[in-house]
Amino acid sequence: MMSVLMMAVTMSVTPWPELKGKLESALTLVAQNESSRWNDSSVTISFLNSQGTVDVAAGYRDIEKEIDALPNDSDLAGSATKMVTSAAVLQLVEKGVFGIDDNITKLIDPYLMKYNSTTLETIFGPNITRVTVRHLLSMRTGLLDYDSEALRIWQTEHPGYDITPFDVIHISPPYFVCYPGECGWYASTNYVIAGFLLTAFSGPNHDTMVPWYEYRQASVLPRRVGAEYASCEFPIFGTLGEYQTKSNNVSNGYQPDGSSVWNISANGGWTCGNMLTNAGDLARLTYDLYGPPGKFLSKAMLSIDAVYEFRYLYNLKVLYGLGTILMSADPNAGYLVGHGGATYGFYSEVGFNSKFNFSLAVMTNHEEPVYFSNMGEMMSAAYLAVLEILSGAGQ
Repeated sequence: MMSVLMMAVTMSVTPWPELKGKLESALTLVAQNESSRWNDSSVTISFLNSQGTVDVAAGYRDIEKEIDALPNDSDLAGSATKMVTSAAVLQLVEKGVFGIDDNITKLIDPYLMKYNSTTLETIFGPNITRVTVRHLLSMRTGLLDYDSEALRIWQTEHPGYDITPFDVIHISPPYFVCYPGECGWYASTNYVIAGFLLTAFSGPNHDTMVPWYEYRQASVLPRRVGAEYASCEFPIFGTLGEYQTKSNNVSNGYQPDGSSVWNISANGGWTCGNMLTNAGDLARLTYDLYGPPGKFLSKAMLSIDAVYEFRYLYNLKVLYGLGTILMSADPNAGYLVGHGGATYGFYSEVGFNSKFNFSLAVMTNHEEPVYFSNMGEMMSAAYLAVLEILSGAGQ
């Protein structure tokens, strides 16, 4: 997805205070440059490694009111939510609740019958009976995406309506681009269906069904230490502006036509895209997921999630694992794995570097018609700046 500079690593190690100063200066410059390119929109960037964190911001979190962005401002993270959903499902696999290659209709249909009087086959036809848990998480079901420009227009015209996961599966196209397992095709529909796995096997013993709106998505996050993950929320009801509090500043998001999403529902597709967080917590989450194992998943499960399952997605043109995108691979710089997010009014991208053991998150409240022309360029600029500093610092 991005080119990586070829750099030699020196043997000296820069002390953290000096290194932090270099990173802060470089990332501030990136944030300022990118904000000025995109209508003074907010750009927040967070770097995290075992030594500490660097958080910077530029631009406005509210462009009309000219309110300056701060590093701890919360943005909607969009599809970066899929990392959390995938980890939650894989935790159930690790506990033996169900298998990674189990058929999803047998697991989910009892839940759908209880709460929506339907089945997956009734909605999607017989091909859905071939779909496994692995297919869902790796985007290899062959299902098409429910999200569309028509849905954006409808949501804008009905800003206070919170689209439910049952709405999503019923408005999703009921046909497949290929047989399950035979192609990769990015579709957020998969991760809404994956959410039903979590609500169908809830409770302390994972043997209880709960209504979708009672499932706590934040329960998958590692136990908080101090202020870690304090900003992470998962809106299911209410507009974006309703999540603004005295202790939690929320950015106003802007769609490609410049319109605000402040008074539009923030539920973002539930388990496929509704995480509201700041860049620092997004970087922490990604570091805890892909870094030293144990915070989310064991080393064995992490290998399944991040290393061995990458397949090509034809519509997105990326290599995709189980809720994980292989964002960059270079023998000198290491792997960068994580996820991007695009939702109404916001873009985000976050990754973990396997060689230098750091995570990097970039978020903005400005949405362009083409994701990679905006967020892809922002992440690339920040990532290359970090690599240049770390390689020279012997880290």
